[in-house]
Amino acid sequence: EGKKQLKDIMRAIETYDQKKAQLNQMQQLLNSGFDSSLSTTIESIAESSGIKEQIDSLKEKAAAPSETFDEASVDVKLKKVSLEPLIDFLYAIEHNPEKVLRLKQLSIKPRFDNKQELDASFTISTYKLLEGAGGG
Repeated sequence: EGKKQLKDIMRAIETYDQKKAQLNQMQQLLNSGFDSSLSTTIESIAESSGIKEQIDSLKEKAAAPSETFDEASVDVKLKKVSLEPLIDFLYAIEHNPEKVLRLKQLSIKPRFDNKQELDASFTISTYKLLEGAGGG
């Protein structure tokens, strides 16, 4: 019985260490992944996705204050974009290797003049962990 309890404790410690490492990795990503030039980053991702010409507007907006995160957001509107380049663009945003970028809101509508083209509007946010928040 004692050996079984010891194994359970060792397993719990190992799980704890794994979760703590994941937490530290996430905190480090949040500390270094904030994008202070979000509009510029979105434009460069759009250019590499081949849809920079379809950007109708990029508008920075104020985010709700938080005790844990500093958040910056940009509203993006695209006109006359095809589905595949739009998906590539959104994927590139969400899976950016250097910045923490998240798609918060998305609206896609087919165009009346050409059903193969879409108008899309969405909000992209980037986050930074505030000093003293989430320390553990």
